[in-house]
Amino acid sequence: MSLLGTIGTYLPIGILSIVYTSLFVVVEWMKVMNRRRAVAGEIAVESEKMRLFYVEGNIGCGKSTLLKQLLNIRESVLFEPIERWQNAEGRNLLKEFYTSPALAGAEFQRFALHNMIARENQCSPTNNRYFLERSPFTSTNIFAQMGLEAGWLTTTTVFEDLKHAYNRYEQSKPVAERHIIYVRTLPETALARIRSRGRSEELNITQQYIDSLHQQHELLFRLQPPKGVADVHVVNNDGSSEALCDAVLKIVNSLPSHQ
Repeated sequence: MSLLGTIGTYLPIGILSIVYTSLFVVVEWMKVMNRRRAVAGEIAVESEKMRLFYVEGNIGCGKSTLLKQLLNIRESVLFEPIERWQNAEGRNLLKEFYTSPALAGAEFQRFALHNMIARENQCSPTNNRYFLERSPFTSTNIFAQMGLEAGWLTTTTVFEDLKHAYNRYEQSKPVAERHIIYVRTLPETALARIRSRGRSEELNITQQYIDSLHQQHELLFRLQPPKGVADVHVVNNDGSSEALCDAVLKIVNSLPSHQ
């Protein structure tokens, strides 16, 4: 005899009805919870299908040109928010940073990191992939780290504040598979491109600064790949911009599907 049959033998009909009703409610509640878990699982799976490709590299390595070409073929692209840095409530923080990093460096790095994190939150899992110009990782672990070593981040407290903000981002960032596309260029070539494009904020950039940035990128993306990144794809930009774009698309399209 089943458990319910045994209970029915000894309990009055009124109480038995209450027992059956309670069991029904519990079973239905469990069904609802299982459906919720299933839906949550589907959402997680959909989120995991999103891939973020951070296009990294030195100033003048060809990131913006690459991203413009990807945009032209209808890829989802998010550029560095340079316009916001050039007009932060009427101030050109980018120019102030390059002109006097000791005075403006900390403020600019805080502002840049905040913008980078906010930009990433624009990514929707309904898109399979995004290409982003730089990342919160490099904002903290290359540019701010260089500032600490060079002395224009004048206190370790400022750097620790930036690291703390970055760690908060790491704990709450959108679910995605992250890749780094490291566009590698000789420092001398990078500086020549900077001079050629003639951006006024970059007039004070020196070869020494570009050399230091190159070394930091080499260290992080070739010797010590960052945690939480599926892979680092190194692409040498020593040819045409079209060849660079083709090389990147070949890498991206060769990745196994999530389906």
